[in-house]
Amino acid sequence: MKSKGVFLNIVSNNRNDISERINFLNKLDGLQHVEIWMESADWTDQDAKWLAGELKGLDIIVHAPFISFSLVSDYDLINNASLQALKKAADLTAVMQGKLMTIHVGRRPLYMDVAQARTKAVPYLKELYNYVADRFILAIENLPQSGGTNPRYPVELDELDQLSALVPGLKYTIDIGHCFQNKEEYHDFFRQSVDKIANLHVHNAFSGGQAHFGFQKPGDLDLSEFKNFLAEIGYAGYFTLEILDDIDITKSWEMLNK
Repeated sequence: MKSKGVFLNIVSNNRNDISERINFLNKLDGLQHVEIWMESADWTDQDAKWLAGELKGLDIIVHAPFISFSLVSDYDLINNASLQALKKAADLTAVMQGKLMTIHVGRRPLYMDVAQARTKAVPYLKELYNYVADRFILAIENLPQSGGTNPRYPVELDELDQLSALVPGLKYTIDIGHCFQNKEEYHDFFRQSVDKIANLHVHNAFSGGQAHFGFQKPGDLDLSEFKNFLAEIGYAGYFTLEILDDIDITKSWEMLNK
């Protein structure tokens, strides 16, 4: 793997809170990168420059905002607004000299099937990809299944390949916990697409159930086995823990280092 890191969640521009969070992350021995979840709508270029200075010495990758965003809504007004917000996130990523930005394509209406969602998403993804140009890697993430009137897209790993075939150059952020939640076998996909996988979101999960908890707790993802598998296939991207509880982060990081 290229680098191992953790998430830093940005949901406000309160620098005191963010500095406190960075102090916690700096206690993780061997930390190499941080994935910044850039959800705060009022984040500015000045804030981004400050944050890059606070994280000096670490690689920065970014998870673009996604709450209420969609590129596969039935309303082009919503899709275009989401695209503009993602362009802003891309500019902030560039300010921080980020190496990669992960995006969610979003939620589709229940009556829009997967093929229609793909057709809807491609023009927006092409425009965003061209906007990013060669500044950093753009990666799309697989999402967990959801019911109701707004299912997520894309969910299955093959749907990433279908999008990438239409938007060449797109890379993948694979959330391995989402694979477990979706009860999706992932080994063959990883072997076939390892060169397209640029980032991994790693957390413990139950097949068809809960996710985003630590590896010291019972779960269905064997961390050691997964690391060995990545070494076997020559995975060369980012390895990012996406765990919610601080105790779980600390204990899982210790296990990762072992």
